[in-house]
Amino acid sequence: MDRGSWIRTRPTKAKTPKRGLMTPAGKTRDAEATRAAILDAAEGLFAKHGFAGTSLAAIADICGASAPLILHHFKDKRGLYRAVKEAIVKRYAACWPAPSETVSGLPDILSTLMSTMFAYYKQNPTMVRIANWSLLEGDDEPWGGESEWLQRYIGQIQEAQRRGEIRSDIPPYRVLIIINGAIHTWWEYHEHMLRDLEQADDPDAADAGYFHDLRAVLLQGLAPKPDGGS
Repeated sequence: MDRGSWIRTRPTKAKTPKRGLMTPAGKTRDAEATRAAILDAAEGLFAKHGFAGTSLAAIADICGASAPLILHHFKDKRGLYRAVKEAIVKRYAACWPAPSETVSGLPDILSTLMSTMFAYYKQNPTMVRIANWSLLEGDDEPWGGESEWLQRYIGQIQEAQRRGEIRSDIPPYRVLIIINGAIHTWWEYHEHMLRDLEQADDPDAADAGYFHDLRAVLLQGLAPKPDGGS
């Protein structure tokens, strides 16, 4: 083989991509990761200091993204605050069974509602804190996705009432308020409850005891009446 043919036939070296370049899919993943990191940092700070007490600089310091990059993703601090609350609602809604998996019968319906709600509150203490800060700061703006979530489960309670599985003289939205209110109060004042009322050394045992007693009370109170009344 002459030298010219060797040059023509030798394999060419693969080009190395320039550093810093990223495929569209890679850019998407990177943007999603950045957005998630910003939301996570913001949620923790909003829960601790409220909206007014949290700065973009503080969020940037925790998540590692610059303030201009945060504004690129969320437009302004208010937009970020809305996104944090919407993310909390989405996590909450994702915990619930799909409508096709809805159970029937008062014990199962009540257990599903209560256990899902109770577990989420326990695992997401920032939700209660941000809700309290919103009230203190006069923020009555609905949380993104909250209305859809509420209507979905009010509809399921209403359907259970139609089937005669839950007493029908209480409006379905009040049934949800009663359950949510009892659980929200437990977690809102959790430390106080454990220290001054329960005087519990084992928080998990106290949580389980409260859940058991609340379920027993609601099972009796929400059971359908023979005459369909109260």
